Amino acid sequence: MCGPRTKANGNTSEKAEKRHEKEEISEGKTIGGRGRLTDELIKKLTTYYGNAIRKNKNNLFSMRKDIWAIWMHFVSTDADPQHHFCPTGENSWCKYNQAKFKNSLEKFKHKSSVPRAVMVMIKPKFKALSNPTLLKRCLGGKTQNTNESLNSLIWNFCSKNTNSSREIAQIASNLACIGYNNEEKGILYVLTELELDTGEQQVKDSLLRDKERLKLAERCCQKATLEARKTKKG
Repeated sequence: MCGPRTKANGNTSEKAEKRHEKEEISEGKTIGGRGRLTDELIKKLTTYYGNAIRKNKNNLFSMRKDIWAIWMHFVSTDADPQHHFCPTGENSWCKYNQAKFKNSLEKFKHKSSVPRAVMVMIKPKFKALSNPTLLKRCLGGKTQNTNESLNSLIWNFCSKNTNSSREIAQIASNLACIGYNNEEKGILYVLTELELDTGEQQVKDSLLRDKERLKLAERCCQKATLEARKTKKG
């Protein structure tokens, strides 16, 4: 679920760090190093970004707001807290807003702040990765690779390595769309309508493949939940 875009976020940040690690920024220090743009911070930003997309898969405005909440959260300091975009309440991943909910802000100290000069350096990346045109592709829980998933189904019926007629390609596309939207049982319905004998074993194999896909989807959801918990703890 939006995995490719999340990976791109991490890759982009890593490239930025490598490109600027020897370049002095406004504070006279490099962008990389302890307390700055470390590998650990890049992974954390990537996880937050992925969670923002998954949490708001049906709301573009909220998706963008939660992405910018990440930037503002890490640029915040005791003197200049900027957590108004962060989620509120006791269960928020934002420790500041947790403390605010518990009326204990006077004891709160920002421990995860990143120097403003570093955050300003990576701000263009946030602008690019929060572009509405880009995020619209993730609405509905889709990824940029949705077409690739459909294409792989088409190739199951009509290999891209062999020449096929236009009619065969059209049939393969139709079957792939049915399988993509209705799983293996959709193909069985087509065969039944054509009065073709599917056979007991074919039915069992089709149902088994559907179950395997469901298990894979559940594992992906569990992984996303685990990432969200890690984010909350971090």
